Amino acid sequence: CPSGNLHLLEPLFHFEVLKKERLVPKSEHGMLVITSMDTQFRPLIRYATGDLVQASSGCPCGHPSRIMNYLGRAKDLFLSKNGRWVTLKAIDGLLGEVPGIKYFQIVVQAKTIQLFLVPLGSPDPLIAKAIQRKLARLTGWKVVPRWVASISVPPRRKLNSLIVNS
Repeated sequence: CPSGNLHLLEPLFHFEVLKKERLVPKSEHGMLVITSMDTQFRPLIRYATGDLVQASSGCPCGHPSRIMNYLGRAKDLFLSKNGRWVTLKAIDGLLGEVPGIKYFQIVVQAKTIQLFLVPLGSPDPLIAKAIQRKLARLTGWKVVPRWVASISVPPRRKLNSLIVNS
């Protein structure tokens, strides 16, 4: 839409935003579940997308349908120390501000964040320290940054920027 929002096509699909199999109140976030209403041959019935979203009503463009804010994939998030979801989208926004990084990978394990950084040129300890502070502020967890020459990616796979080990 002109306001930059994603409108839900509610005549064609039934959208549910769930947390622990229960509908969440308006403007709260949860997992997106979709049921298609426009086909009888191959319907989607309560298809769990794996996406964390927040639905709300009232778009500035005037369109009557609800709008959805995409927060990220369920596999790409974890809880901060204060109980708020930390999404890969939030981390990308944080690290996208910092120059000098080619790639990064975050491994969350036992309330500690291992941050692997591949530099664009020579590693700069001030950049690592700045990222460490920003990420610690976002998550509340201890952050251990480390410059590395490369991050291994399995054949025919893409880089997994966030690994959460429960």
